[in-house]
Amino acid sequence: MDSPPYSLEQVLKVACQHPFYNRDARYPPSRTTLHGLVKELDTGSKGPDIGDFPVITKTELSQVVSRLIGDNSPDNGYRHNCYATITGGGFKRGTPLLWLTDSVENRHHRAAGGKLVRASGVIDPTDVVLNLHVSGHFYRSLDMTTDILEHAGATVLPAGSNMPSDTVVQALISYCITCLAGPVTELVRVAMHISRLSGCVCLRGQLNVRKLFYTSEPLSAVQEAFLKHIFGPVAIYSGLGSAEIGFWGVGNPRLTGPAGSVDAREYIYDTRNMLVEILPSDSDSSDIETAPGAVPEGTTGHIVVTSLQRLRNPLVRYNGGDVGSVHPLPAAARHHLPPEEAEHYRVLRMYGRDPRLSFTWRSKAFDYEAVFAMLQRPGWNILQSQVVLDDDQQQTGERLEIRLMRGYGLDGEVPDEDVVSELRRFFSAGSDASFSVKFVSDVSALERSNTGQKVVRFVDKRKGCLGQ
Repeated sequence: MDSPPYSLEQVLKVACQHPFYNRDARYPPSRTTLHGLVKELDTGSKGPDIGDFPVITKTELSQVVSRLIGDNSPDNGYRHNCYATITGGGFKRGTPLLWLTDSVENRHHRAAGGKLVRASGVIDPTDVVLNLHVSGHFYRSLDMTTDILEHAGATVLPAGSNMPSDTVVQALISYCITCLAGPVTELVRVAMHISRLSGCVCLRGQLNVRKLFYTSEPLSAVQEAFLKHIFGPVAIYSGLGSAEIGFWGVGNPRLTGPAGSVDAREYIYDTRNMLVEILPSDSDSSDIETAPGAVPEGTTGHIVVTSLQRLRNPLVRYNGGDVGSVHPLPAAARHHLPPEEAEHYRVLRMYGRDPRLSFTWRSKAFDYEAVFAMLQRPGWNILQSQVVLDDDQQQTGERLEIRLMRGYGLDGEVPDEDVVSELRRFFSAGSDASFSVKFVSDVSALERSNTGQKVVRFVDKRKGCLGQ
């Protein structure tokens, strides 16, 4: 059997016989069957077309995965020789959803991710990285990012997200760390800790950090300004991935330039590893009975991916809920990339989750994106924010609380009372006691996800509701 990346024809051939896409298939093809399916293509047998496959979402995949995970029949090869992790939000409804990929394919996939990170100029062999990503409770972000950064050429210290801030700072100094990696939440936590230390200015002079590498969450303009205020003129890079898709994109603004929108992020990806389709944003891409055609290059729509790194448990036309567009690699970037690699690279411009989402308070609907855009106003310096809806125990109705962690000391700072006043006006709250704004000094005062330990932006505690 060839090693990854596989051809699209090979992936689609196997997908036809896999329970993810074939409702009549009880178990995934055995390794023997897998070899036979691939060999059929070598004989000139025509394989299926990608347009024959429906767009599929985590909801559909979860139903099949749950059945396969719970079936301990020796004929169920899905559970055999696999790398296991948990998908984001996996604990929200009780038993977490494990996601399995072939162990050998997973190692090849990580090596490909490291190659992309290195070729994109994010990491070089002189880098010593302190990694604050999350681990434990079946979540494996720490070992995944450590592996990829090591494949890229770095020396990595896997600290994890539970390392106390004092210990992190001491390690940054003692080991002459050049790159700090982690979710945005953890990078901000360490920066906030440094900002509160006496002799902060002198301490900064002892730091050797010249790069930050983040994943899992978007980095806001305020957060970026605060991190540079603490760490100096560092280069900030990012990585794109998930349990379902794996690591597949690298953000390097020095190559791609500004994204053209404050809400957008740009990632370089390798077309040899991932096929990306952008489907119309006005279509219901969760409808597995239909699969609309792709939109022209540069047009925004649903991001649908097919992995060319996975054959045993293929991922074909997967819609993870994000919207974005695909663009050519900028000509200027090609001068900084190996020519043999650059010809295969493209840029994914991502705008995040489908914005057609809102919540209701006091019979009025509020768009998530509008709320969080409001919280990024200049001078507010909001590093982390959280919207909490709860039942009002004192009165009939619902409480709305806005929790804010501010980065004080930045230019043009707006007083707390002005922020509260503007928020009351935005939510039409007036003097309503069921609306409140709470200022916090640390992420420990905010509710965080059980898996990735990310700050949960919207928490709905009302009876019968689940947080976002």
